[in-house]
Amino acid sequence: MNRASTYALLLLAGTMVACGGDDSLIGERVPNSPPNTEVTATPPERAQTSFSVEFFWKGSDEDGEVTGFEWRMSDNGEDGVVDIGDTMGLPWTFTAATDSVFFVSADIDSFGIDVDDPNQNPATFRFWQTHTFFIRAVDDRGAVDPQPATVSFTATTIAPRVTISLPEPVATITCEDAPQVLTFGWDGVDPDVEGNLPVEVRYILKPIPGATCLTRLQYEQMSPLTANDPLWEDWIAYDAPEDAGVRITLDRQPVGNIYLFAVQVRDVAGAVTPTFQWGQNVRHIKISSGLFPVLTVEEQFLGTERFVSTNRVVAREVVSGQPISFSWGGSAEDYAGVVDAYRYGWNVVDPSDPNDPGWAVAWGNGPNWRQAATRTFSQGSPSFVVQCRDNSGTVSRGFYQFQVIQIADRANQRELLLVDDWALDNTGPSGALEAAWDREFDKILGGQIVGFQDSDILDVQDETARLRFALANEYKGIVWFQSPSTGSFFHSRLAPSSRLVPRFNWLEVYQAQVGNLFMMGPGAAWNSIERGGEAYTFPIIFDVPALPPNGMGVQERADGTEFNRGTLRWPYSAWCMESVDIARPADGRVFGEPPGQQLREMNCDGLFRAVVDTVNFLGTYPDATGVVRNMIPLIGRTNLLEGADFKLPFEEFYNSNVTTRDAQINLRTCQVPMYRYSARRDNGLGPADPLENCRPRNRTSSSLKDTVIGLASTRYAATKQLAGSEDFIWGFHPLAFETDEVKDAILWVLESRWELPVR
Repeated sequence: MNRASTYALLLLAGTMVACGGDDSLIGERVPNSPPNTEVTATPPERAQTSFSVEFFWKGSDEDGEVTGFEWRMSDNGEDGVVDIGDTMGLPWTFTAATDSVFFVSADIDSFGIDVDDPNQNPATFRFWQTHTFFIRAVDDRGAVDPQPATVSFTATTIAPRVTISLPEPVATITCEDAPQVLTFGWDGVDPDVEGNLPVEVRYILKPIPGATCLTRLQYEQMSPLTANDPLWEDWIAYDAPEDAGVRITLDRQPVGNIYLFAVQVRDVAGAVTPTFQWGQNVRHIKISSGLFPVLTVEEQFLGTERFVSTNRVVAREVVSGQPISFSWGGSAEDYAGVVDAYRYGWNVVDPSDPNDPGWAVAWGNGPNWRQAATRTFSQGSPSFVVQCRDNSGTVSRGFYQFQVIQIADRANQRELLLVDDWALDNTGPSGALEAAWDREFDKILGGQIVGFQDSDILDVQDETARLRFALANEYKGIVWFQSPSTGSFFHSRLAPSSRLVPRFNWLEVYQAQVGNLFMMGPGAAWNSIERGGEAYTFPIIFDVPALPPNGMGVQERADGTEFNRGTLRWPYSAWCMESVDIARPADGRVFGEPPGQQLREMNCDGLFRAVVDTVNFLGTYPDATGVVRNMIPLIGRTNLLEGADFKLPFEEFYNSNVTTRDAQINLRTCQVPMYRYSARRDNGLGPADPLENCRPRNRTSSSLKDTVIGLASTRYAATKQLAGSEDFIWGFHPLAFETDEVKDAILWVLESRWELPVR
């Protein structure tokens, strides 16, 4: 290469270097300017914020371009001031983003705003931590901003809370009895995050020396639980597999030992439940013997029974051939136990003998251990036993002793039983009214039914003990007249005692297996529903899952599936009723009725006329034409009715929702409407101008018009001795109507449908 060529290459190289910006054309090197960084959106400087915080930033470079950023986050300690010690060793993290959400710790307790709160309410107790965010730009030559942008802030979080919910909390001033094998469950809450769940949990079982339980006052004075106690178990994930983060079963403990059991939860910011509250996240227990699980046994006709321990026997009369289908479940949750096994059998001689041949299954768990196959018995005194065992080995037992009653052959049964179940006293006007009603029923039935005599009339107010299934079994048919009162025999003896505990209603067994029933009277179906503790909203719709006041809730079968509890009720099961409603309920409210304003007023919506359903009823029973007729109340008959202008107050109607309630009613085919509602306002018997004075103002007729108030049920027509015959129910007071219409309709039922001998 010659001298000229060498010079040209050097010149070209110099030019390329100069164009790159590192050297000037005369060969001098120019230093790179570092980039600048700016945080564009932050929490207010040193402000209180959440433990999650979002930052936005940007960078600039006067002699190149920004290719990314580096950030770090310091914890500034309890003094809240960032210093070199807080950043020593903190790495820088590269990012190409210009914004991000950071989750930081907030695990120092006694945040300033809560220090002055003497109660340290765990619902508002805050944890805190001061942090400083550093961000610096990086340019295309790798230079970083020598003065990073910084933002200091205080992250806070509301402390997570936890409540021990298993066993169910009870108010106590000292320790609770508990079984040898303890099971605890809890519910944690973190109000700061979506989903409201904490991330970790731990528990402690701390022995209390001596044989004496602490009182709540002693516990609060001593403060025996601390966060650094070495007995605390390790933190585990709140969502750990197999519910290990929300439930724990401990090893067997000796009887007599006394403990404190406590649980804490921790949130994503590191905050921990700060207090140990008696009855909340702390339970004080004494290991005791003599704690028994609750065994609940159900059967469609025999009702629901609860057994605790092993010393209770339930005696029941059943009909020969009556299907018996038991299901059951147990609970030991009231005392920190778990039911882990069941067994059952028929005619078990020795329940303590695991090898007794009567046991149908050995101890076990699962759907097949919580229900028994349907059985029937033709005679004798069979028995049924079911046991449930908790994880401490304690057993409760349900024992049923049956007396099988042979269904009286229809040819040998008496014709008719009249049950007077109108709850009145026998003094003054009530006694006179009772006597008047007795005379009216004597006119209707006395001398009309062949063989009917005084001994076939039972006033249950005077002869309560006589009215039982064995007596009903002697009759082909029963006419049952009842009042809308909790004092009636039907309500006080056969209706459920509560929403959760139905009674044995032997009358449905009679309907299903023996004879025919004619139930009549205002509130006839409503009387079969529990009252007192539950206040229902009308209409009562049975096949809905809602809890009171709009329903009866759901119940779990032995196989774990659920069904609507209302379908167990007598109106639904025996009469195919989807709903029951009352014109003016005395012990309930009407759905959608504004406070203080009655949408159903008895002077307008009270029942005046019972109108025969010509399409359904006369179409099904054409021989009733001309015999079963419309009924009009007896206005002004003071010898029968209370007052010259008697307004029927508790008449009920079925299978209708005449309110604004959004609930489906699915009519079944096992009934035939007999009478329909016609109100006073629809017959010109309301106020002077019903359309102006009756609420709601925009109705031209009563909302109750044409609803069903009497029906024939074919629910058990196939299983009665008189195959194909029906049961009848009237939800009104029959003696409030013209006697001839009432008499003819009743006698038609007895003769045409029940085949009783009528003169």
